[in-house]
Amino acid sequence: MRFIVVKRIKELFDGLWNYLDLSSTVTDQKARISAGQYGRDVNEENLVTEMQNLLFVHSANFGNTKLLPLDLLNKIYNFKLQ
Repeated sequence: MRFIVVKRIKELFDGLWNYLDLSSTVTDQKARISAGQYGRDVNEENLVTEMQNLLFVHSANFGNTKLLPLDLLNKIYNFKLQ
């Protein structure tokens, strides 16, 4: 049962985390799916817009290098962006 729940969460948010590897169309679709799951808490259009801007923010701050989650967290702290 736990595996199924973890797999579902991974599938739901994986597209949002891998934004550097996805086309803008796929990123928009993943954002809409995620927003649909949390419609009471997340505005769909706002999430899509944020995901579109995330690529530009990432590139401006970290370059085009894909970072592992811990590396990204460390960079955020190094740049005092927390």
